[in-house]
Amino acid sequence: MKTIYVANRTKQKTIKLLNFFKNKNNNVDLKFVDWENLVPNSDVDLIINTTSFGMNENETLKIDTRNLKTTLILVDIIYNPRETKLIKLFRKEGFFCMNGLCMLIEQAAVSFELWFNISLNNKDIEEVKKICEASY
Repeated sequence: MKTIYVANRTKQKTIKLLNFFKNKNNNVDLKFVDWENLVPNSDVDLIINTTSFGMNENETLKIDTRNLKTTLILVDIIYNPRETKLIKLFRKEGFFCMNGLCMLIEQAAVSFELWFNISLNNKDIEEVKKICEASY
């Protein structure tokens, strides 16, 4: 990974995050992207939404997807609603998309091990994922 583009609805928070991580790692180029003019570069391989954007159906975000790689992957860590506006937009354009359910389950597995000293194997975790996927 050569460059990480970071956007946040509050510019000051973004700059603070960038400065913090720039001091931790000099091997990655961190760049600010304006939330209001979110136009990913054509060299972007992965977009991860870690904000609460998308949980409210009334929120809007304009992203120009025309110049993106067809192999780009979108991960929206929101798991409810199952398909956010962001996921709908990118799916409609043919991109591979994931919501946050798998991440939530993986985090739960780690927490379960910490709390109860019981490790879940991959088969157990996959079974939990299937049950969760079927139930919502």
